[in-house]
Amino acid sequence: MHSGPINVLFMQHDAADMGGVTKVLLDLLTTLHPNLIQATVILPEHGALEGDLTKLGVEYVIVPSVFFPGRNLNGAFNYVHQLSQRVEVIKKIIVDKKIDIVHTHTIFPFEAAIAALKTNTPHIWHIHNNFFYDATPVLFYGLDISHSTVAKVYGILSDLIIPVSQDAATFFIENDTSTKIQVIHNGINLLSFDESASNNYPTNLFLELNIPVNSRLIATICRVTPQKNILLFIKAAKLILESEKDTHFLIVGPINNDDYFLELNAFIEKNVLTKNIHFIGERTDIPTLLKHYIGICIISSDFEGLPIVGLETLASKTPLISTRCGGTNELIEHEISGFLVDKNDAEDIAKYALVLLKDGELARKIGEAGRKRVIDSFTVVAFANNFFATYQQLIKQHNPLKQADKLAVVETFLSLLSHNAALHEKLKSIDSRLQLIERFSDRITNNFIYRLLKKIYYFLSN
Repeated sequence: MHSGPINVLFMQHDAADMGGVTKVLLDLLTTLHPNLIQATVILPEHGALEGDLTKLGVEYVIVPSVFFPGRNLNGAFNYVHQLSQRVEVIKKIIVDKKIDIVHTHTIFPFEAAIAALKTNTPHIWHIHNNFFYDATPVLFYGLDISHSTVAKVYGILSDLIIPVSQDAATFFIENDTSTKIQVIHNGINLLSFDESASNNYPTNLFLELNIPVNSRLIATICRVTPQKNILLFIKAAKLILESEKDTHFLIVGPINNDDYFLELNAFIEKNVLTKNIHFIGERTDIPTLLKHYIGICIISSDFEGLPIVGLETLASKTPLISTRCGGTNELIEHEISGFLVDKNDAEDIAKYALVLLKDGELARKIGEAGRKRVIDSFTVVAFANNFFATYQQLIKQHNPLKQADKLAVVETFLSLLSHNAALHEKLKSIDSRLQLIERFSDRITNNFIYRLLKKIYYFLSN
């Protein structure tokens, strides 16, 4: 039986984006560290998360990596080429800190999973989105491999895969029946959410936006990126404004995709919606906005795991309308604790929003039911306790003897990837040399003396 706090190493894919995945990590640390677990976090870069970890007294180590090089094969091969070095760094951390279990967030980082396998340490892979829709991990760029093979790679590298919803589990259930899977829904700290909402109430959003104090506010709270399908939110806003002209619409979150931001603005300007739609950026007063200003929150995403903003909305008693984009199906009881619509259905979003705007009593009942839904099924205490119990169970059940066979498979796979990356580097070097030769050839043929000598040669030849 393990005595004292469990030493947990968390692998984080991002330090700059303070989105849902980061909130999940911080909620887990706030609840369990340092009494039940002793946490260390690996970050791929410097970022805002460092400050939050420092406040919690959680040690972190930066192991530089780029998990999102775009669709750039050079970036992908650089990732693979340097993978073994990062694995060695993390192996040393596991050994030096006597890590009991490794917990990787999202499908993107592989370093800690491989290091855990090489040190015979139990490993959890925490899946936050459905793999069918999410971005391709950089390790698989340029590889023509089946979903079944991908799922098996994750299964081999994990003692347990923990999706945040049944929807997020679908990919692994359908493609690798041998993988151990346990769904643990995200949770929210109701108490801190309420305290934050009351403490920050002095925010005057109407004054900030320079709009009338009796304006009705509808919001979407998310990163500005195509996954969130904010264009659908804006199309629904256009429909709502046809009958509720004093309604204003807030897009709350950082701009993560400039091209998409420009596309949204072009649509807004073309449809003369500028006065009623407001991009207000990333905020630290989300509880205040939900509790005291926002009348309806909308999730218009194409895919989600189990969105934290959905939990926050329900916790604040604010009515929620969401596309059926994954985990929201498990969060919202349709027409009881919120409303669900099909993806890309602006008409239904507008329909339910107008019903709520016109029926204050229904909006109140939906809000109360949403709050009860969170209390019954999505508290941070239940969420953290589930993870702690899972940590204890995996440490107890972990069988190092089974790791040897897994390691042989992984080493072979990584060796092939490494050779592929090395070949790419050689081809890139050859290509660079050919380009140099071509440029040198162009310089010669365009040289004045060369052209003069060529003309003399032709003259003498004739």
